Amino acid sequence: MPTGIYNPKARDCLTKFFPIARTDNATEVGALPKDAIVVGAYVVLSGACAGTTATISLGYSGTAGAFVNAFNVSTADAGYHVTAAKAGSDLVAGTKLTSDKKVISTYAAGDSAETTGSLGYIKIE
Repeated sequence: MPTGIYNPKARDCLTKFFPIARTDNATEVGALPKDAIVVGAYVVLSGACAGTTATISLGYSGTAGAFVNAFNVSTADAGYHVTAAKAGSDLVAGTKLTSDKKVISTYAAGDSAETTGSLGYIKIE
C-alpha cells in the first residue's frame, strides 16, 4: 500500500447553529473548540425585518465580528443567506482557533422598529 496518501489526516466538517435575537449585545450563544477552522457562515432569518439599518455579528470576545461582521438583516428577507462580503476576519483568513472560544452574537439596531424578538440563526461550518 502506498505511504503518505492519507496525510494530512481527514477531518469531519461539523455544523453549528447559533440563535440570534434582537436583544443580543455580545451575548454568549455557544462555544467552539480549540483547533476549529470555520469555513462557512450563513444567516437563516425567520422573517423579514421592519427596520432600515439593523445588523448582526458573530464572533468571540476581542473579535466580535470574527465569523460574521455587520450582516445587514434589514435588507434581507426570510430564508437562507450566504454572508459573502460580510464574512468576518477569521472566516476569510481560514484562521485555526488557538483556544476554546465562547461564541458571542451582537445585534445592532439602527432604529426603534427592530428591538424585540428572535431573528433566526447563524449557521457555521
